[in-house]
Amino acid sequence: MNPHPVPINIKIFDASYPKVIKELIKSCNKSLYIIMFYFRFEDEPDYVTDELVSEIIKAKERGVNIKIIIDQDEENDPYNSKEINKDIYEFLKNKDIEVIFDLPEKLTHTKLFIIDEEHIVIGSHNLTAGSFYVYDDTSIYIDSKKLARNFIQDFNKRWDEYTSV
Repeated sequence: MNPHPVPINIKIFDASYPKVIKELIKSCNKSLYIIMFYFRFEDEPDYVTDELVSEIIKAKERGVNIKIIIDQDEENDPYNSKEINKDIYEFLKNKDIEVIFDLPEKLTHTKLFIIDEEHIVIGSHNLTAGSFYVYDDTSIYIDSKKLARNFIQDFNKRWDEYTSV
């Protein structure tokens, strides 16, 4: 398998984001860490993020270790992230994928993928159609084991904090 499924160290604009993420998930064979503010799931084959969810499920079936943190807001918060994220949370839980909400008092605005402890995608893209096709979002793909290790340490701190409550 090609160790670099997409060109490395590139800027990712708007609708190219799901294509890059899809290729990285397809190439994943060890680990996948995701932190996401909004992760919309429609359970419809034509909805753009559902194709990414399908690749996450396939990665799990290949034996990839997957951990996902998504935002949940406090009661009466205008972001409505818990409502937006509840469908993906329930779906992934039913597929035995480790997924957790952050703490309601936290605002996890991070949008991050870490693939195989080397490939990083970080930026302004949420996992929503609006982020891919309407808003002016930009992210970056970085190939760096050292930076990935730093992000994984931060991820694990958050994971431990959110699961210890």
